[in-house]
Amino acid sequence: MYGQSPATQAGVDKCSCGIGSDEHHLPMGEVFRGSEALRDGVLTEHQLRRWYRPIFRDVYVPRRYEQSLVDQTIGAWLWSRRQAVAGHIAP
Repeated sequence: MYGQSPATQAGVDKCSCGIGSDEHHLPMGEVFRGSEALRDGVLTEHQLRRWYRPIFRDVYVPRRYEQSLVDQTIGAWLWSRRQAVAGHIAP
């Protein structure tokens, strides 16, 4: 799926989402590009606005999802159209 985090690809779900007033079944990974989801018909514009919030331009997470630093890094990479290289300095 588009924008799936390594945790989701490995089968580890950080978010247990069900149908209800505040939650929704996720058709994709925690962090994803909205334009790809719309293009592929995975979500409608209404679903994207209703159930997800942007963390970067065209990069979304579920509305009540608590994102981690890894999610933000993945979001930045998706925002760069998968062109960026991330790194850090060890303490």
